[in-house]
Formats: sequence, C-alpha cells, structure tokens
Amino acid sequence: MASVTNTMRTAVRSAPERKRGFTLIELMVTMSVLAVLVTVALPSLQGYVRSQRVRTVSFDLFAALTYARSEAIKRNTNVVIAPAGSDWKDGWTITVGGATLRSQDAVSGLTISPSPAAASITFTKDGRTTSGLVTFAVNVDPVNTNISARCISIDVSGLAKSRLGSSGGCT
Repeated sequence: MASVTNTMRTAVRSAPERKRGFTLIELMVTMSVLAVLVTVALPSLQGYVRSQRVRTVSFDLFAALTYARSEAIKRNTNVVIAPAGSDWKDGWTITVGGATLRSQDAVSGLTISPSPAAASITFTKDGRTTSGLVTFAVNVDPVNTNISARCISIDVSGLAKSRLGSSGGCT
C-alpha cells in the first residue's frame, strides 16, 4: 500500500500546473474589439448628450416660468423673469420688487431664442403675462439637423407649455 501511495504522489506532482490569467494575444484582441466598438458608438453618444442638454435646459426654463407664475399669484404682485445678461443663454433671474427669488446659471453650446424677442416676461398678480404670446426655442449651437429643438410657449393666460420642435427650431 505504501508503494501505491508514493506512486500517486509522484503522478500528481509530475502533472503540469495550469496557469491562470490572460495571454498577451487574448488581451490584444480584446483591446482591438473594444477600440472598434468605442469608435462606432462615440458619435451617436455625442448626439445623445447634446439632445439631453437641450431637453434639460428647456425643462429648467419651463420650471422657471411656472415658478414665476405661481409666485405672482401667491404673492399677489408682479414677478419678472429676465435674462441674466444680454441673452437668455447667459442664464435668467426671477425677481419680485427688486429681490431675487431664483437665478439660473449660463448654459454653453445652446441657443435660447424667444419669439417675439423678449427682454423680460412679467407675470401679473392673476398669473397672466403682460407680453402676450411668447415662444422660446431651445436648440444646440450651431444648429444640428439631427437634434430637434424644444419649444416652450407661454400663452396670454401665462400658462407655459413644452413641446418638441423641428431640427431648425419652433414653428
């Protein structure tokens, strides 16, 4: 029995040990496949990111307009939303009687175009606007035909509505 045990030990020891891990060839093939996938996916990912930026900024503007209207009704006074700089893409502020209620930082790579051109929008104590019908077009800058603009319309009653526009803007 002792000789059988010694023979088994020798057989186990003499079997080649199996190495774990990746070979250099396997690693290079994997990296090549990954490089091709990234090259194919990157352009569509950039379009997706731009489209989401348009959507996010349009929803921020929509929320600001809705907030300004509700504050005008709640405070029973005029509330003004105006661009923070020379253009709406520079951000905007919501003020009442000289006090700033909220402000939005500037956005880059986008255009925010009101039609007709509006230096500010004033909501009266009953929630209506003094400027009439205004439509904001939020789009990428420069305009990309693959990305649709978002349109925020404010009707005479002061109610804001958001919708998807065309790649060229809002009609």
